[in-house]
Amino acid sequence: MDYIKAITLLNAPTNKNEVFHTIYQITRLHIPKTLYKYYSLNDDENLNELKLTTLADEKIFLASSEDFNDPFDNKAFYYHSEKLKKFEELRAFNGHIFDDIMFTSRATSLTNTGFNSMPMWAHYSNNHRGFCVSYNMGDLRNMQLSACTLPIQY
Repeated sequence: MDYIKAITLLNAPTNKNEVFHTIYQITRLHIPKTLYKYYSLNDDENLNELKLTTLADEKIFLASSEDFNDPFDNKAFYYHSEKLKKFEELRAFNGHIFDDIMFTSRATSLTNTGFNSMPMWAHYSNNHRGFCVSYNMGDLRNMQLSACTLPIQY
């Protein structure tokens, strides 16, 4: 997706709601029917209990972005700072997008690799000591999750 073009369209004096709706619909095309969440369990009994309670309550655990194991998760990078300087909203950042705003959010990572992925078990389930949950994104009980799930491009 061309994010600069999307920002340009959203900043145009057209119907912003229509443009946003179109961009949102395009992102929906990239959401698989089933997504998986790998949970780790470790020595932190309070955190383990929170994850299990969240699961029992049919909710999804959202971690603080500061606790992500990948230093690039939940951060926005764009390497054409001269192009970004053209947007009034980004002038205060001198064309750079800073990480600070990302630390105020909570998020979760989902994958479409399924539950048989040995690397996912190793990296995200504390070396196979956690559990994996599948989410049917078309199920009405998962409507809120599906609505706010966005594809991430690495």
